[in-house]
Amino acid sequence: MATVLFETAHIANHFDIPQSQVQTLVSDPTTELVKHFLEALIPRIREHEELKARQLRSDVELENAVRGGEARASTLKASNDKLSQEIEQLRLKLNEQGMRYQDN
Repeated sequence: MATVLFETAHIANHFDIPQSQVQTLVSDPTTELVKHFLEALIPRIREHEELKARQLRSDVELENAVRGGEARASTLKASNDKLSQEIEQLRLKLNEQGMRYQDN
């Protein structure tokens, strides 16, 4: 029985309904009490749906940011690799030219 009291207290607190009404709803439900309880659920359901929609938007934005970051990192890496190759080629050319000057 203590579990039911705890659950009714939790339900009453969560849905902002007097605990006595929730307890009566459990022990001796009437049409009016059920209707009142369901009416109390509607704002919470809307709030839950709004929070889920916000979370979905946040997840999509995060995914887009991650993909954009990965694409940018990939582009920068490719650019870095290309520049590293150019530097290496220029070093080789300088070494070759340096040897020619030393031979003269």
